[in-house]
Amino acid sequence: MQQPSIILLSPPPLNNHITLLHLVGKLGVHKHIFNFLLAELCWLGVENSHYVSLEEKLGIFLYTCMTALPVQHIGEQF
Repeated sequence: MQQPSIILLSPPPLNNHITLLHLVGKLGVHKHIFNFLLAELCWLGVENSHYVSLEEKLGIFLYTCMTALPVQHIGEQF
C-alpha cells in the first residue's frame, strides 16, 4: 500500500511568526524527512486539531525533542 506524499509549499506561520521551514532548518531535519514524518502521521490517522495544524504539531514536537527545554519554556515559544 502506497503512503500519501505531502509537499509543503508555503507553510503557515506559527504564533510567533516563525515559519515551519525556518523551524525545520533549525532542527537539522531535512525538508524531505519532515515531509516523510508528516505523511506517516497522516497515514496513522493523526489529524489537525481545531487550532493547531498537523505540520505545527510535528514542528513543535521536533523542536521540543531537539532543544530539551522544559515544557514551560516551550509554551512561551509558541
